[in-house]
Amino acid sequence: MTKFSAMARLLSHLGDQLISSSTVAILELIKNAYDAGSPSVKIIIDQENRTITIEDKGSGMSRDDILNKYLVIGTTDRLEKKERISRRQAKRSIDYIHDQKEDDYDDENNKIPLGEKGLGRFATMKLGEKLVLLTRSKEKTNLTFRRLPGKKVRYSQKKLGFLRSQERINWNFHHIPGTTARLSRKKDASLLMINWNKFNYSSKNKLDDVTVHLFKINPNDIPSNYGESFVKIKIYHIKDFYDPEEWNKKKFEAFYRQNFMKYINPFKPSQGFQITLEIRTINKDFYRYTPESIDKKLLEQAPYKISGEVVGLNLNAHYYIRGKDGREYSDVLNKKISELEGRLLSPDDQVGPISFEFYFFNRTSKRLKEIKGYEDETEKTRLLNQYSGGIMIYRDNFRVLPYAEPGNDWLYNS
Repeated sequence: MTKFSAMARLLSHLGDQLISSSTVAILELIKNAYDAGSPSVKIIIDQENRTITIEDKGSGMSRDDILNKYLVIGTTDRLEKKERISRRQAKRSIDYIHDQKEDDYDDENNKIPLGEKGLGRFATMKLGEKLVLLTRSKEKTNLTFRRLPGKKVRYSQKKLGFLRSQERINWNFHHIPGTTARLSRKKDASLLMINWNKFNYSSKNKLDDVTVHLFKINPNDIPSNYGESFVKIKIYHIKDFYDPEEWNKKKFEAFYRQNFMKYINPFKPSQGFQITLEIRTINKDFYRYTPESIDKKLLEQAPYKISGEVVGLNLNAHYYIRGKDGREYSDVLNKKISELEGRLLSPDDQVGPISFEFYFFNRTSKRLKEIKGYEDETEKTRLLNQYSGGIMIYRDNFRVLPYAEPGNDWLYNS
């Protein structure tokens, strides 16, 4: 019996097709940090040493995660997670309709992944030649108990919550009549090292013949300032961002604004997921970029505005219009939603809660001149370009992709 095999250079082909640029690569790693439940991510670009470091304080990866997910191409893990979340959300809607409370619906387990197809590993390949990944996983608690004389059964952390509430459990050992049980708490740490040069286009090795190095680390040996759980990625011999002639302070600032700021809710930049970019230049200069609010002076002068919320089947909104002649109109809009995407809604259907703010600008030269407080039209255009392009959606103050990305006119506004 024969079987397919692959050359190591296949990874380079996949990486170049799936990750189109260094910018896309960094954004993919940011999305991975968000998916891991991290409250923030820090990107450090060191031009002198030609390295990029990405740090998050999410759930981390266990040794099993690295062996069976990170180092396996084409797993169904993300697909299965999305299917589980869809089933939970469908059940949650039913429970909500019948006024039932369900403790299993925590934000962490019901957050739909932003990352796709396990692109994180390909992103690191796109950015540099060598990868070092240090991680400590979040502590996992498992209860194994034996029903006499029956088989072993494992319980998740959520099931333990019920047992603790009944005061039947001791964190080291507990006894329920007719059973024996043991509770284990496990946390592990790992160091992964990959030389991506072994997978480049000129490689003549079979994929199975190329080895990577995975080391088991004592989780207690890692300094506490790293966090209870985390992933720290360091990429060496980076292929972009290191040339000071091309990447100066002005370009890094534009890079942060044009790419990262679009992923943070511009109305509440200090809330929710945070993206920090730090630059260490060849000349020993240090730049730091953090989320900032959208210029409200610009929003206040928008000629068309509408804001409001959708709760259940109720739409409550307020709109404002300033015409070419300068006359202003405003009113309140309250109505029932009877149809959504061509489907008639029944009283049992639930939408939201969703809050929204829409600002519309006329880009003709005459209307742009109505906007005051800026030096020239170029500055106005730059601000408009930073956030315009379609209706963006934010969940937990973080951008939901691919809505309003280039080429994604999901509401057919064009």
